[in-house]
Amino acid sequence: MLKYIKLENFAIIDNLNLQFNNGFNTITGETGAGKSIIIDAISIACGERCGVGVIGQFGDKSKIEICFDISNYDNIKKDIGKDSIVFVREIYKSGRNVFKINGNTENAQTVKKISENLMDVYGQHEHQRLFLPSYHLELIDNLSPNIISLRDEYFNLYTEYKELEKNLEYLKAHQYEIKRNVDLYTYEANEIDTAELKVGEEEELEAENDKLNNIENINTLLSEAYGLITGDYGVENTLSNISKNIEQAYSYDSKLDSQYNTISEIITDLNELSSSLDSYLEKLREGDFDFTTVANRLDLIKTLKKKYSMTVEEILAYREKIGKDLSLYTSDDFNVESMEEDLKKKFDVLYLKAQELSDIRKDMAKGFSLQVEKNLVDLGMPNCKFEVDFSECAPSPKGIDDIEFLISPNPGMPVMSLRKIASGGELSRVFLAIIINRLKDAPPLVIFDEIDAGIGGVTGEKIGNKLKEISKISQVICITHLPQIAAKSEKQFNVTKTGLLNETIVNVNDLSFEERIKVIANMFGDGESQTSLKHAKELLMQNAE
Repeated sequence: MLKYIKLENFAIIDNLNLQFNNGFNTITGETGAGKSIIIDAISIACGERCGVGVIGQFGDKSKIEICFDISNYDNIKKDIGKDSIVFVREIYKSGRNVFKINGNTENAQTVKKISENLMDVYGQHEHQRLFLPSYHLELIDNLSPNIISLRDEYFNLYTEYKELEKNLEYLKAHQYEIKRNVDLYTYEANEIDTAELKVGEEEELEAENDKLNNIENINTLLSEAYGLITGDYGVENTLSNISKNIEQAYSYDSKLDSQYNTISEIITDLNELSSSLDSYLEKLREGDFDFTTVANRLDLIKTLKKKYSMTVEEILAYREKIGKDLSLYTSDDFNVESMEEDLKKKFDVLYLKAQELSDIRKDMAKGFSLQVEKNLVDLGMPNCKFEVDFSECAPSPKGIDDIEFLISPNPGMPVMSLRKIASGGELSRVFLAIIINRLKDAPPLVIFDEIDAGIGGVTGEKIGNKLKEISKISQVICITHLPQIAAKSEKQFNVTKTGLLNETIVNVNDLSFEERIKVIANMFGDGESQTSLKHAKELLMQNAE
């Protein structure tokens, strides 16, 4: 339940502190006095959007504080960890907003998520939504968690179906383009595969090509080097003489073994060098060098690089990509006949789920209709027939059901569309009859903002009885113009507006019993009449009983 609300500089309210009863509370006052400001403040404290226009003329910010007692609501209390929740919101002229829950700063999304389980608010024009068949469907779906769960399952199937349908439409519209891509990618893949490109090959070929272009220079230089080693006056003869001298000296002095070993190693290395040069020159003399093959291979690589404007590494990566695209384009996912078959199968599954959803809606609608009719009896429409009409439509995100509420307010009349034949008063009562049916799992607080529009006195008393009945399940705060409803409440607040010089101030009074007599008498139209005063007192006394 809502324990209290405190307002500071909010709209045309300077300071306000209201303590609410845990049962039935009413807010009364003349039209335009500012009754709805209190309801607006509660919604704003709970995260609803607002502008700096709510800041009053008594400072640079507005502050709203409301407190809920949740001690009897274990499902809510377990998330909060306390028996009460205090919401505070401060709105500054700079546009900054500060939200707090039990003293901790939070964001608006968190505040809204927590508060949505604490109250339901039915505005003064809420019953006008009954003119919308889409609202009728929403009301039926909210009758059972099973419907919501089944509708979510259906929606997932519907989303998959529409995605496949969209892909099929795209495929049909772009078949020529896709075929052209398949032909192009097939040609390019074959071209790249035939080339057998390898990373690093181009550099190796460039080196080989450079060697082949200088083969004569290589032969001349190496032949000359070979001659300098093996000629009559070459290095070999010179080293041989050096070796003999060191060997003879070594025979006289064994300490020259290191020098002797060194010259021996040099001669061995030189012999190996001479032998390798001779072998290399022999290959040059016998070689059949394929200048054309190397040049053509290099030309092929350069041509492909220029064509694709890529390096060899990038061409190979591109080949991998178009290979995947070809696999996709030639798969069943891009085959019109296959996709059409898949779409048909998905539609069959979707339609079965839609029928299952429709069946449970129809089943719940039967009990719903009977309960609404029962509630309407209590609201002064004893002969009213109420039905939920179902007609099948093409699958939509919400199923295959078009739903509309039908009524027959008077005996002998056929049921017809509620939005076409219901008067304002009848619409308000039907709306209340529906709302009452939804309050089995009511939140701690239910707010009704002038739902008695177009209602007369006798019906008003019946509505008052229903609201009082609701208040035994959940706390009720009701803004009303009807004395018959106001008299049913345990606590009544009266709103008055005063103009002082250039200021307009709203006052909200928690009425005593005697004050309620005067206010309710005035709501009858003549607060000074003894008859009105007597009638008001009788209504209040009946309620006290």
